[in-house]
Amino acid sequence: MAGSNVDEISNPGFQLNDVPLVRADTLPIGANEDLPVIGDQPLEILLRDHQVKHKSGRPEDHFWSLKLLLHILSRGRVLAELERYPNLENISRYLDVIRPDHDQELCFNTRIQFETLGTEHSHAPASSSQTYLRTFALLVYLGRGSEIASFVEEEISDQNLPVYTQEGPQNNATLCLKKNPHQPLNSVRHWSISDREQFETRQWQFLVPYFDLENGSLARHYKFNPRIRFPWFPSSSQPLVQPGGYGDVTCIKIDSLSHGFGEILEKFSLKQEYFALKMLHQAGHNDETKFRNEMEQLQRFNGFVNKHLITLLASYTYENKYHFIFPWANGNLETFMTEAHVKKPILTVTTARWLAQQLSGIMAAIDHIHNPEHLYLITEEQKYGKHGDIKPDNILWFQSTSDPMGILVISDLGLSTLNRAISRSNIPNEKVPKVPLYRPPECDVTGGTISRAYDIWTLGCLFLDVTTWYLGGCALLNAFEETRCSTYILTGGDNNMFFELERLDTEDRLVYVAQVKPQVISWFTKLHNHEDCTQFIHDALKIVETQMLVIISEGTERASSKVLRKQFEGLTSKCMDDNQLDYCTKGIPLEYKPEPANVVKVELNDAAREMIARNHSAIPIHTRKTGEKIRNSRSRQDMENIDRIH
Repeated sequence: MAGSNVDEISNPGFQLNDVPLVRADTLPIGANEDLPVIGDQPLEILLRDHQVKHKSGRPEDHFWSLKLLLHILSRGRVLAELERYPNLENISRYLDVIRPDHDQELCFNTRIQFETLGTEHSHAPASSSQTYLRTFALLVYLGRGSEIASFVEEEISDQNLPVYTQEGPQNNATLCLKKNPHQPLNSVRHWSISDREQFETRQWQFLVPYFDLENGSLARHYKFNPRIRFPWFPSSSQPLVQPGGYGDVTCIKIDSLSHGFGEILEKFSLKQEYFALKMLHQAGHNDETKFRNEMEQLQRFNGFVNKHLITLLASYTYENKYHFIFPWANGNLETFMTEAHVKKPILTVTTARWLAQQLSGIMAAIDHIHNPEHLYLITEEQKYGKHGDIKPDNILWFQSTSDPMGILVISDLGLSTLNRAISRSNIPNEKVPKVPLYRPPECDVTGGTISRAYDIWTLGCLFLDVTTWYLGGCALLNAFEETRCSTYILTGGDNNMFFELERLDTEDRLVYVAQVKPQVISWFTKLHNHEDCTQFIHDALKIVETQMLVIISEGTERASSKVLRKQFEGLTSKCMDDNQLDYCTKGIPLEYKPEPANVVKVELNDAAREMIARNHSAIPIHTRKTGEKIRNSRSRQDMENIDRIH
């Protein structure tokens, strides 16, 4: 990509299940493709009978994919068609450039005049490698197949399509190649204006793009002409548009012969029928910088690294708007936990193992972002990433062909960043929305940033919500949200965040303390005492309470993703052990005594102070408990550089 550091955006040779994922940049015809049965009629009739018909019903919206053309225009049928033209000499020459022999060239270059952002991506072959399959199909469709010789002579090849209209004298429009925009094509000089218009219009129905991953693992970026025909249809059985924070998502069904994603989705055990098309919002997000950032993060951190990370399949620019294509998710974590069939999960060994695998898998995925060791092979430089927006909306639920409960996948890397070890500057906390559900305390503290420690807090909130749902379904989850609802001093309104700010009862009215809400601490006791709380859940809750939902202070910090990953993988290993079934199936309620509250004296940042003043917020006074120790916050410099310490 132009203007980018190649070392920073390249992907290594990924492996899945220890098998290298490498694919040639070609378009083979698979043995099990969804191809029609073709009869013995002339090619013109076959092309009309076997076009992909768009749901709109308009003939101009129908199209022919490249794989379909390869199937219809077999070498034998092309030869038979050429032999019908009495004035065509040296038939073998034209046969070889229209439909090369299998021994010579089975596959054709699939990228024809499609470009990456700022970089030529078509790699059009030299003159001797020009192919004419699409050109010939278009001529046959228009009843002009016999004129293929003049098109070959003038190199109006697949690689040089589309042709463009140039207005000539007396409004006599002529056709030109893009590389010679002022040179009218001799091959169509004798055509009528309407025939030239037909050729220029119909060509787009034969130039539909084929989408595939580069080298089997890296999403390609395309830049499309405004007149391109896309090989997909809106889904009739899924929600058409799902609005999101950074873009709207549409469910589409891509023509099965117009993409090569089937093998990858099969390896990830994902269903293949539908895809998600995300268009970035115009306001604030549909710009090249934000697009590049999200695309580069999606290329670095995807399902090839960890199956719990969303996999970008393709991206493109169309009419100055940026788009992404992903596998279609059946919902997000929030909808999954409130759907009728999972309102209260049935607690079996299968369900317990599923939960353990999802928690450890998500933690491993975050660790891949925080410590992207798969990138060290490329740059030989240690780098660190962070997500910055972990919440139920951004954890997608996919139906899986290998697990009836599906799989949870982290999405929306729009805020994520990757920094060098020597300069891990973080996004200032002022950039964060004021009252997100999982907002950590450092968002209101001087020097606080969106850091890796920020991700650990938000993930701790998520895991506590998920384990609550696991023990009592959405009814218990709703009760937890109501229990921790309180007034947020910055806005004066109710919120159900996991921490609270109070003012110390001192002469200095600007001294505040932050602590995990007492209702949240009490909730841990409630869950430990739940009749269905197994030792597995006890262990998971203990990790969340003591290592994730921690107010950062002098002498205290949240555990790193690397440490937490190892711990959750240990829990999963016990759950998967057939000799320890009681570990994850036998409820053992405990009279649990929570850890002493971690109360931290903090200095609010300017944004927080401004909101308090603007909203005239009533600030509660902190009531000190017997034996309570109030810790000091870390210095501004330490908070700004928390990733150096974390």
